[in-house]
Amino acid sequence: MENLGRFRLFVRVARAGSFVEAARRLAVTPSGVGKAIARLEHDLGATLFHRNSRSISLTAEGRMLLGRCERILQEIDELEAELGQFNERQTGQIKIAVPRVGSLLVPVLVSFQRQHPNIEIEINEDDRIVNVVEEGFDLAVRTGQPADSRLVMKRLRSYGHLVVASPAYLSEHGQPGDLSDLKQHRCIRHRLTFTGKIASWENASECGPAERLPASIITNNIESMLQLVLAGHGIARLPSFAVKKYIGAGQLISIFERDHRGSVTFSALWPRTRSATGTIRALVQHVAKNMAPSDGADS
Repeated sequence: MENLGRFRLFVRVARAGSFVEAARRLAVTPSGVGKAIARLEHDLGATLFHRNSRSISLTAEGRMLLGRCERILQEIDELEAELGQFNERQTGQIKIAVPRVGSLLVPVLVSFQRQHPNIEIEINEDDRIVNVVEEGFDLAVRTGQPADSRLVMKRLRSYGHLVVASPAYLSEHGQPGDLSDLKQHRCIRHRLTFTGKIASWENASECGPAERLPASIITNNIESMLQLVLAGHGIARLPSFAVKKYIGAGQLISIFERDHRGSVTFSALWPRTRSATGTIRALVQHVAKNMAPSDGADS
């Protein structure tokens, strides 16, 4: 199994074309990747990469190994998926940490549990950055880049933001003509739980520092912000997945164009010491497939 992990790492490095990029994707150090590849080369008695100060490239032996590894690893992945299907009827438990965006993730987790009724799912909704390993979580979905090298990360979806208000609010207070007009409106602001700071409105930069924008209400919960803006209490800047259906139904109006600079990316993370086969692999694939479609924020 140790060799299998090193072969997977070799394929990652070959595909990335860089020790640094492969390390970034795996949330480990470049030196750790380099040492693992060096050990693999020593054990195989073959040089797999040409190296210089700027780049790496596959040797003839490396190209041969890559082709074989990709075929073998694909078969192993397919076998693991099939074995996971056999295990669907078994009773199991998954403890998962998710941010407080229930409308995005909870329905997806519920649909997975319906397909696997004998698997018990414990959902912990919290915007703080949990310690996945120390707190005993099997899986976490969060935004940002993990600092813990003990975690494996799989990117799921990215979403942009929209500045929105209800038709009733705009009818009473008028629609902002440009970004500077936001200073004359009631803004519903989001306080980030993990930093205690008020989230910046990136696309309101022309108004000066985001903290200078008026804040009629401040909350640390995206769902609460959504309910407040639907009720006509002000203007809010929210992730597109949270407001898309309400815009389509005419309950909210998008005031400015989406700003990619403020995009939010969700990733799945699990402890490196635990296998991503069976139930965990199936759940990650289900979440990636069934989350609300990306709006192109990561393009």
